[in-house]
Amino acid sequence: MAYFKFEGKKVYYKRFGKGQPLLLLHGNTASSKMFKPVLKSYRNKFQVIFIDFPGHGSSERVEQFETDFWYFNSQVTYALIEHLKLSKIIVVGTSGGALVGINLALEHPERIKFLVADSLEGEVPLASYINSLQDDRKRDKKKLMAKLFWFYCHGFGWKKVVDSDTSMNLKFAKTGNAFFHKPISDLRVPTLLTGSKK
Repeated sequence: MAYFKFEGKKVYYKRFGKGQPLLLLHGNTASSKMFKPVLKSYRNKFQVIFIDFPGHGSSERVEQFETDFWYFNSQVTYALIEHLKLSKIIVVGTSGGALVGINLALEHPERIKFLVADSLEGEVPLASYINSLQDDRKRDKKKLMAKLFWFYCHGFGWKKVVDSDTSMNLKFAKTGNAFFHKPISDLRVPTLLTGSKK
């Protein structure tokens, strides 16, 4: 397994195939393992790059997640881009990974060729999501499929990841801040926003 250091913590990444770099950014409470089912579709055409954000998957665990989670992980991701000396990469992020990808594109547009941001919440936390989050997570931790997914992504420490994410989301919502440090109108990278009806 390959790692690089960010603020003293080991951050996991892995590369597959050759060609145009394609960086995949996982969502909150997930890990890069969520992309394994689609890997074979891309590894013959791209250099596919996985990363596990600090505290997730195969990366070193942390005591708590940064309150400015999505901006912080854009900094982590940029450190990986620097570590691998990449330029003109394609970035695909889903859910929280989409927010990380947009932050990355706003802060470092010169390094990104295209961005696909899938299933993002918007520019600020949705009150409906935040207001029900604790109850939703409490319920989801009892569901077999959710538990299996989280165990698949994080192993036996999955509850700590989920609880840390819940706490971080609630703290961030109280700040009243947007997910991004720059206006979304400043985005200059060609971007595709995707979502679904369900």
